[in-house]
Amino acid sequence: MTAAVDAGGADSGALALFSPKGAVTNFVSVGRPEQVDTTGTLDSPLGIVDLVLDNPRPIRLSVPGNASGSVPELRTVESILGVPVAVGDEVLGCLYLCNHESGLFSDRDERILEEWALAAALAADHGRVLAEVRRRRDWTAISAEVASALVTSTDSEAMDLFTDRLLGLTGADFVALLQVSQVTGSLVVSAVRGLEEEDLDAAVLAVPGTRARGIFEGRHPILIDDCVEVGLSILREGALGPGMVIPLTAPSRAVSILLVARSSGAPPFGGTDLEMTADFAELATVALALATPHAAL
Repeated sequence: MTAAVDAGGADSGALALFSPKGAVTNFVSVGRPEQVDTTGTLDSPLGIVDLVLDNPRPIRLSVPGNASGSVPELRTVESILGVPVAVGDEVLGCLYLCNHESGLFSDRDERILEEWALAAALAADHGRVLAEVRRRRDWTAISAEVASALVTSTDSEAMDLFTDRLLGLTGADFVALLQVSQVTGSLVVSAVRGLEEEDLDAAVLAVPGTRARGIFEGRHPILIDDCVEVGLSILREGALGPGMVIPLTAPSRAVSILLVARSSGAPPFGGTDLEMTADFAELATVALALATPHAAL
């Protein structure tokens, strides 16, 4: 980042990379006071990041005389140049420089910064691919571990291992296997890991509201932006935020639901998370099918 600032004749600059949902995942700055808050939000000077993300092209702005404080909250920025960090049509973030030594940024400065942005984009994309490869390798290895446990362990031991491993693989704060009572419609926690697990193990939860029942009755895995908003207020003290719901079915068993969630305010899950969790959940389906059938709850 320091080399980009020097090459662009600026006194400061920053690189911000974003998740598909718009939260900052990586932020590197030189001579800038900006900070990323706990929700992944960055308040960039002159809103340059938002401008570049909304309209992915190089943007140059100037605020003459601002160094003296005519715009107090931006008092250290007189000129700014921002370019998108992109791979093809996918915008990964923004690279920006502040305060050119001659006052304004030129076409040459823009071309130089675009070259740095391309290098950053390629590096970020390469790192993302490597992380995905490692992640899928971890999923494969742990899937084999759980599959082995289905053969050598009891039903409850296998399900405890399943939820424990899933908690780590997904970066979740809460994982629970819930069985829906065919008599009362209430939820029975048959396996749980994470937040309040000691209090919730084997607990019987209240009958879910209409929205939650609609989710549970679905046949396909889904992403949830906020568990509480859809009526999944499972924790007794804390609150669950983004989540994934995966229905599980097995002969002669009550309908089961796999709920994977993070705390309120945490980053949301993505499509890849849902895909891999659903595949992993097939192991739970096998465990249910192999277990000794019992009467519906």
